[in-house]
Amino acid sequence: MSDDIVISAKNVTKTYRLYDCHADRVKETFHPFRKKYHHPFNALNDVSFEVKKGETSGIIGRNGGGKSTLLQMLCGILRPISGTVEVNGRVLDKIDEGFRRMDEGFQLIARLIVEENEKTRKEILQALKS
Repeated sequence: MSDDIVISAKNVTKTYRLYDCHADRVKETFHPFRKKYHHPFNALNDVSFEVKKGETSGIIGRNGGGKSTLLQMLCGILRPISGTVEVNGRVLDKIDEGFRRMDEGFQLIARLIVEENEKTRKEILQALKS
């Protein structure tokens, strides 16, 4: 990986075993004929990208789309089933900074909504008094 690339993910796949109930995990572990009780779930399937030094990137997607799984791989908490993840530097600091900025944005939006609601409430009260 070159020095200008901070994060590199190549053909990353992560599959989880999902069970219908906790007992199925135990049954699968001790079944004499190795019967499978799980259903495979691909949280990530053949994901590739690069982030260069100075670039800003984001991860968006629907619930269950693998966003948290990908972040955990970038932080070194999880390992992919296949593919490679390489990081130059500390990702946690960068993610924490991003969350702080996002939190500031949410707080600003909340303040604007409260101000707008107050304005609307006052207008309604004035209209009711007239």
